Amino acid sequence: MKIELHIHTPASDGYFNPLPLLKRHARKHNLVLGISDHNTMRAIPLLKDILLIKGEEILALDGGRKVDVIGWFLEEEIPKGLEIGEVFDRIREQGGIVYAPHPLDFERFAMGEEWARKADVVEIFNAKTPPEINQRTQELFKDALKAVGTDAHFFNELGLTRIELPDFDLESPKEFLKALEKARFYTAYPHRSTKTIYRAIRVVKGWRKRFMSYIKRS
Repeated sequence: MKIELHIHTPASDGYFNPLPLLKRHARKHNLVLGISDHNTMRAIPLLKDILLIKGEEILALDGGRKVDVIGWFLEEEIPKGLEIGEVFDRIREQGGIVYAPHPLDFERFAMGEEWARKADVVEIFNAKTPPEINQRTQELFKDALKAVGTDAHFFNELGLTRIELPDFDLESPKEFLKALEKARFYTAYPHRSTKTIYRAIRVVKGWRKRFMSYIKRS
């Protein structure tokens, strides 16, 4: 079985990952896609005709610090803004899996080592995380149950990671964890132009936000 985890859709900020393209990508490469939009699962019902692992990337709080947590095998959305310990509990109450995305990339809401060690699975490679941080993550969590994530927001980022593992029941989180013990990982980084586009969109969004704020004050 082949899986690509940590995929975003237009339901959150996967701006250029239209659903028909995601479906085509999954079918072409015989993939199971792990969909983890930010603070929503709205896209999941619209992708029911491909094989999925249903997830959500939840913006939690560690005291006053924002941190990302992914829950896999979820049936219901978990609201953002909860303390991270409560998010872990709510994921597990649904029978889901707590996944630590980019756990040491503190520019991108990393949960950090302490919380990542309490997660069920640690993302030891994220295609958006700088290589030196990915390397440190791999060294620090060499004994953890591991996975890799594409973190795709753009269509040309799809396929940067892949997990090959024994077949398992896609409705069974326990079987997924067991299969991960025998997984093989394939990873790559996005082309520089992709990073440039992503930075440009962030800048445009930032200026638009400031402009709208100015309009409201005027």
